[in-house]
Amino acid sequence: MKRENIKKWLHDNNFDEIIDDINLVEKKWKEKGKHTRRNWWEVLAGCNNGNAKTIEGIKFPVFNSVREREGKEPIENAYDRDVNLKTPDKWYTNRWPNHKKKDIN
Repeated sequence: MKRENIKKWLHDNNFDEIIDDINLVEKKWKEKGKHTRRNWWEVLAGCNNGNAKTIEGIKFPVFNSVREREGKEPIENAYDRDVNLKTPDKWYTNRWPNHKKKDIN
C-alpha cells in the first residue's frame, strides 16, 4: 500500500487553504536555506492537550480525524468539517527501531 501524502489528503477533502499555509511555511524555510522536514500529520493532530501548533507564525488547525490517526484523544473545537472524515493508515518503517520519541507538549 502506498503512503498517502498529506497534501493530497487535504486537497481531496477540500482543505486547500491549509495546503497554502504548509506551502508558505516550506517556502520560508527554503528562503532561509533550511532543510527542515516536518511531519504535517503530527502538526494537524495538535498538542497532546488539544492546542493548535504554530509554525513560522502560522497557527495550524487541529483535526480530530488526524488526532485519532496519531493516537490522541478527540477535542471539542476541532476543525473537521465532516465527522466521517477518514485518514489513511500510518506508515511504519523500521528506520529507527530503538528510537523513543520525546514528548515535548
